[in-house]
Amino acid sequence: TLCGFVILLNAVFTIVVANYELRELEDQTALMDILETVFGVFYFTEIALKLMVHRLYFFANEDKLQNIFDISLVAIDALTQILSLWAQSGFIEVSFLRSTRILKITK
Repeated sequence: TLCGFVILLNAVFTIVVANYELRELEDQTALMDILETVFGVFYFTEIALKLMVHRLYFFANEDKLQNIFDISLVAIDALTQILSLWAQSGFIEVSFLRSTRILKITK
């Protein structure tokens, strides 16, 4: 129930952020960045706990395709967070980071 609620909350949050970015034509605020990180940490923790409990069965049970999809989403989110930090430090170009927004929509 908790995971379902967080997924629903994250979906609403994603819509709010997308509307804000389109309406204001600027990047999301610091609070939005923090909330996005909190959602990412929650999903990472969920996957880590599932892997600790199920181990390799995680990839062999009847939900294996959903589990692989979930790991892919968490990996994409982690990559997006890392790229965002690199962009803030000037390590990569910001225009490249903007192209990763399609990954958020896919998520």
